[in-house]
Amino acid sequence: MRQPNAKLLRMNTPLAPADFAHIADCIPDYMSLSMLDGYMAAMASGRNFAMPDQVLRWVWSAGRADDLATDLATDLLIRHYQAVNDALNDQVYVPWTTDPQAWCRGYLAGFAADMISWTPLLVALPDLLNVILSVAEGQRRDTEGPLADAARHIHAFWVIQRRYRSNQDGLLGQLATLSHTPLLHTHAALPIQRLH
Repeated sequence: MRQPNAKLLRMNTPLAPADFAHIADCIPDYMSLSMLDGYMAAMASGRNFAMPDQVLRWVWSAGRADDLATDLATDLLIRHYQAVNDALNDQVYVPWTTDPQAWCRGYLAGFAADMISWTPLLVALPDLLNVILSVAEGQRRDTEGPLADAARHIHAFWVIQRRYRSNQDGLLGQLATLSHTPLLHTHAALPIQRLH
């Protein structure tokens, strides 16, 4: 019987409090775990799913130490990003935060990283992002439930958009393939039918 991959098992294991403490010790001073979680939630939720290296570039944008502690923090960050994405996919995500305003600032930073592509959401469901904006600006106190609901609904909106785009791309790809077949290149010899 094949043994489970130890690295894969570790990647699927939720972070422990000590892991979060280690990340907090390594990330830049201006960043908090709350902000980081919000940023990851947005990056996992947009029209264009962000790969882990895009998230890491933001975290280490001010530079990173080349040591074992930072290497471990990087591994932990990737694991947490995967956990955030999985929770959003399962619609059970709850913001990991002790500071809702910081979480919202992180989420808005993720939104700003690819702002133009978020236009369909802003047109179709503007109230969802307004919930996050209002908390970021300190305009509402009831935060935990509304933020979780907003994050889940935003992610669900983009999942539908991604699937639609994937289906459209697949159809266009099939049509492009067919356009290179001999059958369609003989169209001049085929009768043209009008649609009434």
